[in-house]
Amino acid sequence: PYFDSVILSSVCGLRKPCAEIYDIACKDIGVAPGDCVSVADNVKRDITGAKAAGIGANILFISPEKLAKKTITDANRPDYIVHQFQEILDLPILQ
Repeated sequence: PYFDSVILSSVCGLRKPCAEIYDIACKDIGVAPGDCVSVADNVKRDITGAKAAGIGANILFISPEKLAKKTITDANRPDYIVHQFQEILDLPILQ
């Protein structure tokens, strides 16, 4: 009841970082990818796929300890990094 759409890789046959799974979600909710925001917890799989799909903003939700073990590249660089979920409310994209 909390989501208008849920796209499951086991049903659609696509897995992240495949950009097409994001395209399906955008079409399902009737919103252009550039007008969407992705909140993710996996740098390699989630951010890379969302960026390839043209998602407008990508937020990485990750602990500082896990982030320290990750390598950020141009391909997987999120627009924002938050360590606590409530920090999302303070991001400029929501102002």
